[in-house]
Formats: sequence, C-alpha cells, structure tokens
Amino acid sequence: AKKNGPQAIGKSRGGWTTKIHMVAADARTAITFALSPGQAGDAPQGRALLESLGPPNRPLYLLMDKAYEGNETRQ
Repeated sequence: AKKNGPQAIGKSRGGWTTKIHMVAADARTAITFALSPGQAGDAPQGRALLESLGPPNRPLYLLMDKAYEGNETRQ
C-alpha cells in the first residue's frame, strides 16, 4: 500500500470493516488488544486499553497514532 494513500477502511459485503487496537512492548510483543467496528472512533478504544493496564509502576513512553490524541488520553 502507498505510504500516504487511503486507509483500508470501508464497507465490505459483510458490513463495515473491523479495527484492531493494540498495546505492544515492542515490534514482537503484544500486551493487549481490542477490536472495534470500523466506524467507531479510535480515541475511546485507546483510552480503554491504557486503563486496562492499570497505573504504571515506572515512567513510560507512548507512541500513538494521532487518531488516539486528546486531552483525556494524555491524562
């Protein structure tokens, strides 16, 4: 797929596509994930995943797509 091309989200014969949201420790280690309807917003799913991890016991760095951005997510 082209780097700046359209996202592969849309309607299929079965309805709207599904999104996968994931928290990973690195490129090979998934910690948790969630599925959501293709038409659902990303930020609420991202917040729910982060909350499911509980409070961090040390400082951590997050790298997130801008679709997860928002004041609620940062807090």
